[in-house]
Amino acid sequence: MAEQESVFIERTGTLNFINSIGSVLKKIGLDPFSLSAGAIIKSAKKKAKFQGEIPASAKEGLEQLIRSITTEAEPNPFGKLAVKRLFERTLYHRLKIEQECAKNPSIEKTEIKEPIFIIGMPRTGTTILHALMHEDPAHRSPLAWECLLPYPAPKPENFNNNDHLNQVRKEFGQLFKLVPDFKKKHHMEADSPQECIGINNLDFNSFQTAAQLYIPSYLDWFLNKADRTATMKFHKKFLQFLQSGGVQ
Repeated sequence: MAEQESVFIERTGTLNFINSIGSVLKKIGLDPFSLSAGAIIKSAKKKAKFQGEIPASAKEGLEQLIRSITTEAEPNPFGKLAVKRLFERTLYHRLKIEQECAKNPSIEKTEIKEPIFIIGMPRTGTTILHALMHEDPAHRSPLAWECLLPYPAPKPENFNNNDHLNQVRKEFGQLFKLVPDFKKKHHMEADSPQECIGINNLDFNSFQTAAQLYIPSYLDWFLNKADRTATMKFHKKFLQFLQSGGVQ
């Protein structure tokens, strides 16, 4: 088999500067970008003012992710910083959803009417089918920004113009500037319909991160050992939570 050529990734000066500073600090024994599941959990719980233990499935998934990333992915300083911030925010929103459902038990009693499951192998058209069905007013898919910043539940009156939607639009714009050729490989918008991988990512039980980082041991855990039942129970809770805002 012929050796595959390396893939060049275009990076901006800002990204290269962050990586250079991180490399210099690491050489003198400082690593401000180090990753720790415990530190991420502590930070997210403090920000969310969350008491008690985080859901067991989310904790296990986060720990598996961090272990795989630090030992296998070898991210650069900017990558570590991005992962840390993303995971802290992801866990914060997961905890806020748990708090809201505990405060309002009626949320989990609401019915998810006639859910549709699209099942298929990767690269077989499931994504485009999902997007096409979302265009039908009779159907509703969670959007990318709702999965990234779900709390509080979106309201009908500001569904198409709110701080979270605008924040994700801004972040996507920054991403496309940092990696100018990103959109050539994967089309993505803040208000694009999102599949279950975005929802399950809030339980840290999804292969979404594998599209960004080399994490084979995490994928092995995800495919063979993860608690899928707990994640699917959260999947239902997430849909009920979104529905509680009034957007059907």
